[in-house]
Amino acid sequence: MSEKINNLDNKTKGLIYILIFGLFLAIMNTFLKLAGPIPIAEKIVYKNVICTIAGFVFLAKTYGFKDKSLYFGNRKNIFGLSMRNICGILGITANLYALQHLILSTASVLQDLSVFFVVIFSFIFLKEKVRLWQVVLICVGFLGALVVINPTSVKFALAPALAAIFGAAMNSGTSVTMRFLGKKAAPSTVVFFSNLVSVIVFTPFMLMDYKVLSLHTTIFLLLAGVCYTVVDFTIVLAYKYAPGREIAIFSYVDVVFSAALGFAVFGTFPKVTAIIGYAIIIAAAILLVLYNFKIKETKKALDTSL
Repeated sequence: MSEKINNLDNKTKGLIYILIFGLFLAIMNTFLKLAGPIPIAEKIVYKNVICTIAGFVFLAKTYGFKDKSLYFGNRKNIFGLSMRNICGILGITANLYALQHLILSTASVLQDLSVFFVVIFSFIFLKEKVRLWQVVLICVGFLGALVVINPTSVKFALAPALAAIFGAAMNSGTSVTMRFLGKKAAPSTVVFFSNLVSVIVFTPFMLMDYKVLSLHTTIFLLLAGVCYTVVDFTIVLAYKYAPGREIAIFSYVDVVFSAALGFAVFGTFPKVTAIIGYAIIIAAAILLVLYNFKIKETKKALDTSL
């Protein structure tokens, strides 16, 4: 399989990896939901320990043990790594809470609001300019979220919906910190370090409220960890081989996979109003991604001509 992928051009490789990312993200969330209402800390530790081990093995096999900064960071990148960990810990907690109380596709699409928060946080923390069309598309995206949440419904669940939106904000925080890190930290370092810290932070909480797991629940959590490892590495590989403007749109395929898995596994299917909200969010997100890259290309062309 890997040999066949290596023979393809970079754009096709990037597209394949982004589709694999979307599929395994949906499968991971399905396994986490199948695990049932067990303590969130327990879910995180079981899931992240698999990715921590995989990241460690990858670093050890690739770089050996001479440079400890490849595992635990250095003075140049420790601040960025720490901020990413804080956002990641808050984000994963909120996302898992939302996942336990919302249908799979709704939890997934609300997490995709992160693309709008990236623009907001880039403006606040990286001092990047925000243009009128970006503001308009952000407003449209949140309008779509309002349609998905449907506050007038008798089944309206405020806390899970807010948790999903907060999780999206924290996910965008991890993206912004990755841009801040730039070439200061290797992707494999980020994967290993962030997962290791999550395991260390959540293990005491898991032990304080430990629930003995059945065999099938343990299997679901370990499978979620395997899927999470695939998710973490495929997203890095996708953007390594292809520019974001060419493949970022396809990352939203996780909503389609989530809807299909939600129907097949749980017998749930989003209502018409929710589907309309999905469409609004995804359309606004895609337009925002395209607009952002158009801005970058225009700026690059102007810089080249000077």
